[in-house]
Amino acid sequence: MTETLTQPANNPNTPFVSASLYVGDLHPDVFERELFDLFSQVGNVMTIRVLRDSVTRRSLGYAYVNFQNAADAERAWDSLNFTSLRGIPIRIMWKQRDPTLRKSGVGNIFIKNLEKTVNSRALFDTFSRYGTILSCKVVTDANGNSRGYGFVQYESKEAAEKSIAEVNGKMIMGKVVYVGPFIKNRTPDDQNKFNNVFVKNFEASVTDEQFQKYFEKYGPISSAVIMKDSEGKSKCFGFVCYKEPTSAKNLVDTENGKTPFGTNVVFCGRAEKKSYREKELRERREKAKMAQILKYQGMNLYIKNLDDSIDDAKLRAAFEQFGAITSVKVMLDENRKSKGFGFVCYSVPDEATRALTEMNGKMLGEKPIFVALHQPKELRHQQAPFSQFYRFPAAPVMYPPPMPARQPFMMGYPQSMPPAGRFPFARPPMGMQQFPARRAAGPRPPRGPAAGGDVPPAAIAPGSMPVGAMQQNRPRAPGAINRAPMPGRAQNRRIAPEKIKDLAVENPDTARRHIGEIIYSYVIEYPSGGQDISNLAGKITGMLLEGLDMSELLHLLESREAANAKIGEALRTLMEAGRA
Repeated sequence: MTETLTQPANNPNTPFVSASLYVGDLHPDVFERELFDLFSQVGNVMTIRVLRDSVTRRSLGYAYVNFQNAADAERAWDSLNFTSLRGIPIRIMWKQRDPTLRKSGVGNIFIKNLEKTVNSRALFDTFSRYGTILSCKVVTDANGNSRGYGFVQYESKEAAEKSIAEVNGKMIMGKVVYVGPFIKNRTPDDQNKFNNVFVKNFEASVTDEQFQKYFEKYGPISSAVIMKDSEGKSKCFGFVCYKEPTSAKNLVDTENGKTPFGTNVVFCGRAEKKSYREKELRERREKAKMAQILKYQGMNLYIKNLDDSIDDAKLRAAFEQFGAITSVKVMLDENRKSKGFGFVCYSVPDEATRALTEMNGKMLGEKPIFVALHQPKELRHQQAPFSQFYRFPAAPVMYPPPMPARQPFMMGYPQSMPPAGRFPFARPPMGMQQFPARRAAGPRPPRGPAAGGDVPPAAIAPGSMPVGAMQQNRPRAPGAINRAPMPGRAQNRRIAPEKIKDLAVENPDTARRHIGEIIYSYVIEYPSGGQDISNLAGKITGMLLEGLDMSELLHLLESREAANAKIGEALRTLMEAGRA
């Protein structure tokens, strides 16, 4: 960001949390440790975060690096920009906190017809004479070879206009380049505004003259071409570019599915880049897959630890007593032998719930089976715990460290412990085994360095919190998660369960928060036989939210019986652990 350049550089001990850099064009296998080894050479790195996909956990190809002061960040931007990391030059920018600045496109220019040997560093050196450059990039393919075009973003619009006037049409490395203003990708408002039409599946005998003459009746044509192979033979597809978008739209609406040149039915549609087509197909497939998942929500059971003698017929016979079964499948390997797990799908969620409750842990053949609601791979990855930040210790100080006797329970798992997979109701979770005893009534002991208390704030990395501060700010009920609402708020903010199911596809985090509010109210209303469990509502809600996947949580909203069963299991777990 430009304001970081004004930070005094002569005081390295002054924390400057805005000294943040954006690091792009990262190799998918680059992790935080590798970035730390690189950037720590020029300054004191506070935090590094590689952004990842929420479902697959794959790297998105960019990261944020936060330095302690702006001088180190500026040094890293100047010396490490375009450094090769795993064979790919990285691109460093100042982090822009205002998204409107990133999306406006002001000062952004497009350069094409570049010589293949021109890389990002050479492009930067060529255009830096016209103004301050925020970002510079030559687009490359999967092998790292230049595609012949790139982008340069200046700090001001005037610098961009000056570079266009000076460089457009000039020679760079022996080739005449085109330099012009960058035009953003189309928005939903201009989806129907296009000039170029793609036409395919016509006869190979159609000539360029016939092709252009036929489509001229829809309006003035800028160009019309039939694509040919190396021998000059038609590939049976081509492009028609009109001067007006209305002409192109009329062609698509009229000629698509017709036989204009003979007997072949042609396809006419908007000419789009391959990346656009792949994106639309990918989004369409993801929506269809999520719709299929929600269709069988709470009906499909996953059974594992099956005996080798159990086949489809025996599995159906064991589960058909609980209701109508639509499908049964025992998974087999390439030798047609059982893999030890399978699936049973019911027609009603309540029947699946009864089967889960009755059959989990029962003997089937010579093995006790495990039964649970089927959890798709996408939702498993989505709910898997993952540390987003890679933090590094601050400089050592002379104060005593915080007292380690009290380790707070945070979101089911302490940050110092690795995740343990799904929440097992048969035993207390790992985080609960670390939960501290209640503090006896009385005045709070003195805090601070003299009493062996917290480390001063100057020695703490931005975004982190000392143990004492976390204990002071934790909810009133021990172990209650911060997302759990109070009883009065749950009624005001609650939305319908069917809307939560739709929300789970678009925004799983928001849907999980609303589910937590509803489950909290379920715990308050749980028939506990006269026992007051209101002080455990937050704790039980947190256990369910952390231990169940999205499909199981949505099923709890549809079946109050299933919700009470899970609440009862969590309550018994607390009783056995002596936490209630």
